[in-house]
Amino acid sequence: NREGTEENDSEWTGTDEGTTNLRRVIEEFKRPVLLKNFTLCGLVTIVIIGVAPSLNDVFSDFKLGVAYIIDGQYLWGVLTLLLTLAPGIHWSTYKSLVIGHSPSACHLALFRLSCIAFPVHLVIFKLGMIINHGPAMKFLGIWLTGCEMGYESIPQLCLQLFIIFKRPLHEASTLQ
Repeated sequence: NREGTEENDSEWTGTDEGTTNLRRVIEEFKRPVLLKNFTLCGLVTIVIIGVAPSLNDVFSDFKLGVAYIIDGQYLWGVLTLLLTLAPGIHWSTYKSLVIGHSPSACHLALFRLSCIAFPVHLVIFKLGMIINHGPAMKFLGIWLTGCEMGYESIPQLCLQLFIIFKRPLHEASTLQ
């Protein structure tokens, strides 16, 4: 029975008038809402499952890309670094979900910046999730993580496996 689900769907898709998920996240950062949503269990879960793996992934990818370039393997280094930016392309398709259909110039500029500098945006967002455990923050966190997984982690895994198997006489590095 999908009765009433259209109303519930519009609550999160940003299609209802005047309210977007970005505005909901901003509202969740206000002190009374933060205190209401904050739990110690949520903090531990977010740090262990959300923040720590994302930080490790972003920094190890950058370190590996730079290591390839220093070793003179420019193609692998550039590809490794470019893949960290790829989720921003997919994230850009969620404009109406995040900031609505007619955003302010400031929100539009910040959204475009989050697409271009996706790894930085991901790290800042995940760090924000440490203190904000609200439903809108979790909702956007799931979308961000999905972009990162589908457009960076899986392609990065395929690239690193290709590099490892292409040169079988070399051992894989710990960063790979």
